[in-house]
Amino acid sequence: MTKDVKIFITGATGLLGSEIVLHLFKEGYKNIFASRRSNSRVDLLSKHKDQIKWKEGEINDVSFLEDALEDMDVVIHAAAVVSLHPKMKELMTKVNVEGTANIVNLCLHHKVNRLIFVSSIASLGRDKPGIAITEKTPWQRSKYNSHYAITKYLSELEVWRGQAEGLSTAIVNPALVLGAGIWANSSLAMFETLHKGVSFYPSGSNGVVDSRDVASFVVQLMASTIENERFILCSDNVKLKKLVQDVAKGINAKVPHRELKGILKFLSWRVEYIRSMFSKRLPLITKETVVNTSQDWTYDSSKSKSVLDFKYRNYDATIQDCCQAFLRSVKEGKDYGSFED
Repeated sequence: MTKDVKIFITGATGLLGSEIVLHLFKEGYKNIFASRRSNSRVDLLSKHKDQIKWKEGEINDVSFLEDALEDMDVVIHAAAVVSLHPKMKELMTKVNVEGTANIVNLCLHHKVNRLIFVSSIASLGRDKPGIAITEKTPWQRSKYNSHYAITKYLSELEVWRGQAEGLSTAIVNPALVLGAGIWANSSLAMFETLHKGVSFYPSGSNGVVDSRDVASFVVQLMASTIENERFILCSDNVKLKKLVQDVAKGINAKVPHRELKGILKFLSWRVEYIRSMFSKRLPLITKETVVNTSQDWTYDSSKSKSVLDFKYRNYDATIQDCCQAFLRSVKEGKDYGSFED
């Protein structure tokens, strides 16, 4: 794949999307087109914002996509709504599922050479905690599937439909993403929450991955001849107790010391719901959050390591880099951060 191919990326202003754009520039790709909403922040891409060929619109706007995807060689679809709050169900369905269907349809219409879809480990089958999940673990209905997980699974079905209709596709399923970005958004909200001080830690475990590793893998996958495959992207499986305590120590915050279990687990999301009614902000803890962070989920990323001979960053180094980025943001009075190479 030549460096002058036309690459269109959705979700470019988000944590993973922006990191993918940065990596594309780092690798010498020149023709980078990106979608953004009219109110989207471009802080994470400030160094390259004038080099990116922006397309302003929504992925649920078919006419916008029809114009935006014309003459594109590659599409990287990273846009998604990530939430475990019930009020976000309709929006997640609209953006995650319907938006992906629109992308697939227009890729087929314009005969785009390649579609890389950034999915999530949430879209993989989860039935019994403690059993390592692989790319072959079948999806099944389960009390552990959040609505977000369901929408990502349905999004993947749209991508596989595109494959069946002749579109060259590949899917990545990142674990819990650790990185530097807008600290109030998605997984990064953990840093702000711990900085304010909390006493409790979740009892479960999950896979984690550095946002820079996701970006690197996506760009390598894009340039390869691999198609119609999926890859779990996970550097480590860690206890959430260790994760939150490591982050708390790294940002010089109070270290959570009490496990969220029993009656505390039962009451936590209800108390947070009441608090959110007065603050008029979405609650940080929901019933789905409690369910998902109380179980031990492990993910096998051996396929990603073997197929592209990919090597992940060290977990401790990732935590250190993320914490340093967060502390720089606090010092500078910014609500977002970036890695300094």
